[in-house]
Amino acid sequence: MGNRQFMPAKTDDAFGMGQSAASRDLYRTVIVTVLLGTSLIPGIQVRADENDRLQQLFDAEWERTLAENPTFASDLGDRRYNNLWPDVSLPAKERAAEKTREILNALNAIQPGLLSEQNRLNYRLFRQQYETDVAEQPFHLHLLPLNQREGIQDESRLADLLKFDSIRDYEDWIDRLNSFPTYMGQTMALLKQGMRERMVHPRIVMQRVPAQIRKQLVDDPTESFYYKPFVRFTVELTAEQQGRLRTAAQRAIRDRIIPSYRVFLKFFEDEYLPACFEEV
Repeated sequence: MGNRQFMPAKTDDAFGMGQSAASRDLYRTVIVTVLLGTSLIPGIQVRADENDRLQQLFDAEWERTLAENPTFASDLGDRRYNNLWPDVSLPAKERAAEKTREILNALNAIQPGLLSEQNRLNYRLFRQQYETDVAEQPFHLHLLPLNQREGIQDESRLADLLKFDSIRDYEDWIDRLNSFPTYMGQTMALLKQGMRERMVHPRIVMQRVPAQIRKQLVDDPTESFYYKPFVRFTVELTAEQQGRLRTAAQRAIRDRIIPSYRVFLKFFEDEYLPACFEEV
């Protein structure tokens, strides 16, 4: 049986300009899995059971990470959540935080001394990630879902990362476009809660964001970054299929994507940016 090791990814410095809360949540939980060729020691049932418990915990958390981060799953080639954006609503964030505390309790119930040498290292790394996560929960870092380097203002970059190998992939992308207003609304709710709690970035960091939002405000849907997959199809489709997909994509961009960014730009310039800290 191979063991799955969870390792923390390298992160940027805090404001440097740092990562968004979305990236921190993802990378802190599980970012890289390395399948190791180590085997459980036969003949020691207690030890095998403890290693199995840890492995099951790793596997369950990996699946949770994919389910809670569908765009990350899509980027890895896992198409189970290909038509979804992450649920970044406040209730979802609260559920995730509670689950993280539960996992840390489960880790505390495992006896490291009964683990294989490799799994003791895996255990320490994994536990360190979750201890850090739980320790940071009172600071409500999830209320910083974007910065000048990444966030919903440039979510269209996903179109360049995904592989479109079937008509279903294109249909899933259109489904994502149509559900974008919900994702935007949840993101704005996080920002508004951050304003109430004074959990905001310095203004000098965020003042670059409006220009990034404006890049999404195009008059012609076919000029949208979100339309890139439909400019040149990478699978063989009939003319009727291509026309249907392009029409649906243009409609989604015109009616769902662009209006969402218009609302976001007004909120960001009129409300959020003035609420940001004047100094770093």
